[in-house]
Amino acid sequence: MDEQKKLSQDLSELFNVPNITNREPLAHNLNESQRLKNFGYPKHMFHEQMSAEIAVNEAQENLLRSRGYSEYYKHKAYPAMRFKRNLATKFKADSFVEARTVKTEAEDDKLGEGWFDSIDKLPEGPKSDHEDPAVRIARLEEQLAAKTQPVAAPAVVKPQPVKPAV
Repeated sequence: MDEQKKLSQDLSELFNVPNITNREPLAHNLNESQRLKNFGYPKHMFHEQMSAEIAVNEAQENLLRSRGYSEYYKHKAYPAMRFKRNLATKFKADSFVEARTVKTEAEDDKLGEGWFDSIDKLPEGPKSDHEDPAVRIARLEEQLAAKTQPVAAPAVVKPQPVKPAV
């Protein structure tokens, strides 16, 4: 007997065992539960060029399918987020990161140089001259302690008792 038939037979035997029950779930997906109650709706529908839509009944789903939508996600290059570090002097303490959403390749080209598709790809911003007050106090205390090392006290000489002359 080949592997597939053996597996099917074993599964059938386990299906008919009366004493086997499923354990209670630890948690369940509320969205999935609501979809089951509503016969699978709402459904997220995707298109290659147009934005995603949500079908809340079978009529909407059929309309979307007739216009090229499916329930499977199709990657699109746009809309996309672009990021740029703003080095203007008013943002001296913290370098500000601008974020823009571009809807087309033409908008993307119009942004020009210096825009990245991920914050992780941004160049390092300028170093801030701001120092946390607690860190500054600790640093200054260390410097003061290093400059004021205790000087060894001079040796104390005990006076010797003077013997009276006889």
